[in-house]
Amino acid sequence: MIHLVVAIPCEARPLLRHFALRGLPRGPFRVYEGAHMRLIISGVGKTNAAAAVAWLAARHGDAAPCAWLNLGTAGHAARPLGQGVLAHKVTDAGNGVNYYPTRLFESPLTGETLLTVERPEPEYPRAAAYEMEAAGFCGAAARFAPWELIHCLKVISDNRMRPVHEVDEKLVTELITENLPAIAAVVSALQGLAGELAAVMAAPPLLTWMTARWRFSQTQRRQVLRLLQRHQALGQAPEALQAALRFCTTPKAALACLEERVEAAARP
Repeated sequence: MIHLVVAIPCEARPLLRHFALRGLPRGPFRVYEGAHMRLIISGVGKTNAAAAVAWLAARHGDAAPCAWLNLGTAGHAARPLGQGVLAHKVTDAGNGVNYYPTRLFESPLTGETLLTVERPEPEYPRAAAYEMEAAGFCGAAARFAPWELIHCLKVISDNRMRPVHEVDEKLVTELITENLPAIAAVVSALQGLAGELAAVMAAPPLLTWMTARWRFSQTQRRQVLRLLQRHQALGQAPEALQAALRFCTTPKAALACLEERVEAAARP
């Protein structure tokens, strides 16, 4: 399964047609569904993007790992209109926090730094693509999936030759449509990767032991499952983890110990 997060309807329309997605009953967000795919329209801005990710994960969360892809447009000082880029770094301009999507698949799309800003940036002072959702998306999606399954694909919609105030809905739809082959290839790669990780992460051997030993809440149980899956995907043996967990006396302590072990294993 892959979840697509777009900000506005004109970005979504080509995707809905191409992937044959149908609308689900109305809620706080417009959601569309197809074969192994859901798309949510978040609204503009990093706060809306984060809220959409959290809502979709809570409402339609799957036990197996899901891929997350933020699709939209961005401005850049020099890149040509219509060029697609994949983020290798996302920076929140408001607080300086950085996120680093990990690409494990081949793509002809160029890697780029995304700078998430509060409002459109007409001057493009930094060597980055300017947009308004990716940092919120990444911060939220990282709670539900490993970085290998979290990516941002942006199409350049404005630059110093074609300023941002000239961008309209028609142009956005055309640019997304032109990039559908590249978008479809990234979607296919992420769906395949999600399937591979699902096989690796299936049935963590310590899940039954931990849930029998401590009485976790539903939210904590989901956290335990994701952390155990991540621990397993990182190639860590369960025996050492189980030995460390035996010293924990409460569900909260066990969860903290598990999180610490996973973070330590993920460090370079």
